[in-house]
Amino acid sequence: MQTLLNRAELQSLQSQINPHFLFNTLNAGVQLAMMEGANRTLFFLENLAAVFRYNVRRLDIEVTLKDEINSVKAYIDLMKVRFGDMIHFNLEIEDEELFQISMPPLILQPIVENSCIHGIGEKEEGGCINIRAYRDEDKDIIEVEDNGVGMENGIIENIFKEALGNEAMAIKPKKGHTTGIGVNNVILRLRLYFKTDDILDIFSVKGVGTRVVIRIPANRRG
Repeated sequence: MQTLLNRAELQSLQSQINPHFLFNTLNAGVQLAMMEGANRTLFFLENLAAVFRYNVRRLDIEVTLKDEINSVKAYIDLMKVRFGDMIHFNLEIEDEELFQISMPPLILQPIVENSCIHGIGEKEEGGCINIRAYRDEDKDIIEVEDNGVGMENGIIENIFKEALGNEAMAIKPKKGHTTGIGVNNVILRLRLYFKTDDILDIFSVKGVGTRVVIRIPANRRG
């Protein structure tokens, strides 16, 4: 029964967007860009299609860290059109085996969105987003770190409070975001999927940056 309840909760987090119209429109744009030799526009539309396709998948079907990283790369390329060279991205994976970590979809992208829009995007000189994955005893650790403007402790406390309530269940439009999925939603889905509350921490220093740490049981590698 609990498994069914968890599944129902996960499904209720899914967006109700019908993707067909947008997919068809994007495909038309891709074809037009190819015909006109507009390579930068083609690259942008292909990344937009990849991000959108990943965003509208069912949220109760597990993916791998590799899937999540590919989605983040496409999203970063989109943001570089907006922010230019203000955004830099680094990826450090200790062992390729870690790419097979199983998790719910749309975990890393909302965190990276938060870094882009509210962290680095608010700094005139821009900044860098680092994603790391490594082993630590019986856990696989995934870190998303930026050197943006940072957050006050009160904001972090509110994120975790919202992850306990109905607010986190809804996918809502958010200014500057492509998914409408907040970090509170990410925390809730991770807790449901891994059946533990000790899954994610946020460390931030105002004016220095933010680090999000996800701790996944090592037996969740595919």
